[in-house]
Amino acid sequence: IIEISKISGILLQDCFGGQTVRIENMCLQECRKRKIMFPTKPDDKELEKRSRDKIKGATVLDPVKGLQRNVVVLDFQSLYPSIIRKFNISPDTLIKENVKNVTVQTYDKFHESPVNAKFIDQSLYEGVFPSMLKSLLSARQEVKKKMKMASGDEKRVLDVKQIALKILANSFYGYLGYIRARLYVSENANSVTAYGRDNIQKTKSIIEDDFGHRVVYGD
Repeated sequence: IIEISKISGILLQDCFGGQTVRIENMCLQECRKRKIMFPTKPDDKELEKRSRDKIKGATVLDPVKGLQRNVVVLDFQSLYPSIIRKFNISPDTLIKENVKNVTVQTYDKFHESPVNAKFIDQSLYEGVFPSMLKSLLSARQEVKKKMKMASGDEKRVLDVKQIALKILANSFYGYLGYIRARLYVSENANSVTAYGRDNIQKTKSIIEDDFGHRVVYGD
């Protein structure tokens, strides 16, 4: 909790609440650096509108019944944070075609997600969320490197810090899909899970079609 407070910049007692305040405070700091005006909290009318949005979740592959032998487990490293970074998914990178004088053709490089949302390519502009995740994940890797050379209390403190960084990085998707979040945009949350579903299905196909093994479960 102390490490989360230090990294996110919120008061210690506020860390015992939900994850929204942690992420929003970090976003506030990043937006201030970029001179981006932060939106106000949604009112009841906006919340009612957002509640009608359909956010489709992850793919869960049905397990094969029975005792399985010689099972290999494959895991994506920070799947949702990696997707957000790879495809530059952020409220400030989403191309809204109904905005005056803005069309997709305005940008010569963009990513189109499986749900047809379009995001500016990071070579043109790196979004707030991908930039913050890059910092968090890089910081975690540095802490884990230091852990290899540490021992005793120093190693314990470093371990707690890398866990705090992991928790905050993994909280970004939840924030994207939370209708009370100031930076909520349904296209963002739906794009992340859509890319995640695609990754699961593609991985399943590679394992079964290219390597001839059977997938007994997946999520």
